[in-house]
Amino acid sequence: MATFQLVGLDLYRERVKKLTGSLKPRQVSITLPEESVDKLEWLKESGRNFTTVNALLAKSMAEAFARGLDHIQAGGKDLKEPWRLAAEEWIDRVATRLSTGGGDLKGRMRALKPDTIKRKGFSKIGVDSGALLRSMVAAQVVIK
Repeated sequence: MATFQLVGLDLYRERVKKLTGSLKPRQVSITLPEESVDKLEWLKESGRNFTTVNALLAKSMAEAFARGLDHIQAGGKDLKEPWRLAAEEWIDRVATRLSTGGGDLKGRMRALKPDTIKRKGFSKIGVDSGALLRSMVAAQVVIK
């Protein structure tokens, strides 16, 4: 298994510092098979970045992070919860994008070539065997 570093969580470090003073910044990643990490990178380089943190994803991650902070402020003991919830939101969004051929990013992704569509038998972007989607659904959040 490999780890895939999540982007977009740095936005919350200042809020955490202001609200709690005691929560330290965390490094957040997810576990994925090496082939899945490679496929995500290959897709990104080919104009199909399923991991983009756009305004819609940033908003849902911020809301998830805020729920985690609310739990801590209400007496919760899991100081990693805000990061875990935001990372789970990221995983869910990327999995949705993979299952729908781009989802909220589809219009910004480079279309498949006709010979690729012919080989695959369908035009869904980011899906060939389904292994990447399955690994994303099974991904585990790692917080350090």
